[in-house]
Amino acid sequence: MTSHSVRSPLSSRKGWAVVATLVLALSLLPFAGGATRADAAPKDAPKSAPDSYTPRFGVKFNQPLGGKKQKKVIVRHLARTINSAPPRSTIRIVSWNIKSTQFVQALLKAHRRGVGVRVLMAKSMGERQRKSGAYWTLKRGLDTRNKKRPPALRSYMRGCKASCRGYGGIAHTKMYLFSHAGNAKNVVMIGSANFTAVAAISQWNDMFTVTNRPRLFQKAEAIFHEMAKDKKAAKPYQQFVAGKDLQAWWYPYRGKNAKGDPIVNVLKRVRCKGATGGAGRNGRTVIRVGQTGLLGDPGARIARKLQQLRKQGCNIRVLTAVSDRQVKPKLAGLAWRFYTQDTTGDGVYDRYIHMKVLTINGVWGAQRNARLTINGTANWSPKALNSDEAGFKVFRGDITRKYERWIDKLYNNPPRNASRTASTMRVENVRVTNDGRVLSRAVLPNGKVVNPYAKVQLH
Repeated sequence: MTSHSVRSPLSSRKGWAVVATLVLALSLLPFAGGATRADAAPKDAPKSAPDSYTPRFGVKFNQPLGGKKQKKVIVRHLARTINSAPPRSTIRIVSWNIKSTQFVQALLKAHRRGVGVRVLMAKSMGERQRKSGAYWTLKRGLDTRNKKRPPALRSYMRGCKASCRGYGGIAHTKMYLFSHAGNAKNVVMIGSANFTAVAAISQWNDMFTVTNRPRLFQKAEAIFHEMAKDKKAAKPYQQFVAGKDLQAWWYPYRGKNAKGDPIVNVLKRVRCKGATGGAGRNGRTVIRVGQTGLLGDPGARIARKLQQLRKQGCNIRVLTAVSDRQVKPKLAGLAWRFYTQDTTGDGVYDRYIHMKVLTINGVWGAQRNARLTINGTANWSPKALNSDEAGFKVFRGDITRKYERWIDKLYNNPPRNASRTASTMRVENVRVTNDGRVLSRAVLPNGKVVNPYAKVQLH
């Protein structure tokens, strides 16, 4: 082995200058998750967050039929996490829609105390709002107090024309990132709930939270920064292994790794008999679905596969709010419910399931005691595959049981309608517009024709 003498960079004035420059540069780099050493908070800002809430790993559900506490489980979780973000930390939020005074004020207060707040949403949804609406209020407020901040802590509100990273579609992701909150760091939340009041009072939603996994946080933040450019991503479909128990995924479902249908690919690995180790029920694999929309070719493919698995002996239950003429016949024979409610008796749904969840408990691939949950933001529809979507694959028995029990609870306790409504009548000509409105028709007992889905916004 030949040795070479190497002259130390410190042996010259030029070398010392290089090191000094490097030290200065390092001193200005952000802490993990975006906080900086520089005193970036305004001089009149508070020195700490107004709350000390620590978000925990796991899932939360809201119950719009319950009291205020049950309805606002996810709202409180998000709001308290925002209020617990300390000065010089970062918040990154993507939501298809934002309509909540509570959230807007919480984000503006976070920005004023020196938190770097960045928010993305569908531009079309924002521009429809009044100038006093959430989109424009956030845009004005987050544009102030940025001049003296380091780049990592500058705030903004932006909109995406279609899918932020994509190929048509829409900006449908619901992802909430916090570098610090309470005693937690690197907080990543993904679920079906938008940043709206409707998400609490009119929809059944879920929110899954992961904490203290810095590599996952960095990946999610990198996806956020790609989205903020509002340009086609070089690698639109991405997956990230965050541990043996967890994977994250992001759409658009395009690129060399996007082959076949992502949900059908998962269901192809299911076997209905032979579950062991306490998995499944009586040796049969259990599958639960809580999904707003099964539509078009993707919905039909998945419904067809579920039918095959039912005939092979799987224990299956499905909750959905919207399916079209292509899908609905393929659900026949399955244990399924349209999970909607008309509280006023006018034939129009006021509440509906908004989750996008699949659970598998039993035989999956080579595992006879598998527990898998796929949650996220994607409907099973053509639009979703071209849109910004996100979610987790969770390989944990405790999480699968929570989702499974929740779907069973909803299935066994369907909402009571105020009177005979569209849920008991023939609903015809269901179709979804490009902006997510669901159009259909039903005839009320008095002969009046209504669109039962007039208050349902699919995407």
